[in-house]
Amino acid sequence: MARLKLKELVNPPKRVRKGAQNLSVSRELLSRYNREDLYKKVWAVPMLILAKEYGVSNVALAETCRKLHVPVPARGYWAKKVAGKSTGIQPKLLPVQCN
Repeated sequence: MARLKLKELVNPPKRVRKGAQNLSVSRELLSRYNREDLYKKVWAVPMLILAKEYGVSNVALAETCRKLHVPVPARGYWAKKVAGKSTGIQPKLLPVQCN
């Protein structure tokens, strides 16, 4: 049986709501990536192809987009687009950066 930590039972860890994120971004990422260019490229080219351009994996690029608060297409977006079906998803506006 796993041991329960009494502190966690009395004071459970606080969870941050998804919408209540801080929009501050590290300077290292900002020096490496331009948010506006990345936003335009993510909605123009699939993540696998774009990741090769930046020299990183698609997972690393997705993580970078998350940290920079750059919205990315949902799963299946490119498959629907190639098949000629309506994606029904319009690119979201790039959130204003608070730094």
